[in-house]
Amino acid sequence: MTQSSEERLPESPTPQATARIIPFDRQSELQRAVQQRAQEHLDAEAAKPKVPILRRVVIFLVALIPVAIIVAGFMMTVHAVRVITSLYATTPDTQPAPPPAEVPSEPQSGVVILVPDRTMLPPPADTQPAAPAEKN
Repeated sequence: MTQSSEERLPESPTPQATARIIPFDRQSELQRAVQQRAQEHLDAEAAKPKVPILRRVVIFLVALIPVAIIVAGFMMTVHAVRVITSLYATTPDTQPAPPPAEVPSEPQSGVVILVPDRTMLPPPADTQPAAPAEKN
């Protein structure tokens, strides 16, 4: 048992009997039955009436109903979220401006009167720019 496969082979090869291959020329009854059954199935498929196109269209439309309901529900949900968001989300531009504070007609003690900045006022129309002085 400890010998390797190379050591077990004899030195001189002796002709051994080989298996003979017998050609299979005829079909058995099982093969004929299988072939006949397959041919009958193919003939039955060819003889089967085709489904009319109107029936296929009706089946397609009936199957499309749940898909349309789901898509419409999704679109309505998205629209509702947009409407609710637009109602509750306000931007600074859409907020109404607070009413201007009333200017008291008589000065009160402790009240500071603000004077507008002159840089923001337009220049008077009667003033002309001064001419540059000449050098001597």
